[in-house]
Amino acid sequence: MGKYRENISDHSLWMTATPTPLAKTLPFFVSEAGHFMAGLDYRVQRETHDSFLLLYTVGGQGSVQTGDDVLLLPRGHSVIIDCRISHEYHAVSAQWEFLWIHFNGSGVAPLLDVVYPENAVHAVAMKN
Repeated sequence: MGKYRENISDHSLWMTATPTPLAKTLPFFVSEAGHFMAGLDYRVQRETHDSFLLLYTVGGQGSVQTGDDVLLLPRGHSVIIDCRISHEYHAVSAQWEFLWIHFNGSGVAPLLDVVYPENAVHAVAMKN
């Protein structure tokens, strides 16, 4: 079970999809995506969620924690979170604008293991 304070503006976008049984057999599929304009008290804290999450900061700044790792996400930075482990992310500026995609599939974990072998189960930050 998670704890959520999803203080987002009315201009935010949140789309959900119900992957078909066929889609779930593919190496990659998307289950949710959005573009959030979040207030300072925006916070998501979960023990587990059966997906991976890509966050990209458009403006402001957010923070991600998995285990003992804490990453700041200023403008132009992104992160991939393995949501199957305990994680938290929240705004650290008055407004955090970010794009996000929850995705899954049989190809995701093996790809991350190859691309980021030292951080395979933790958040991985990337800068444009």
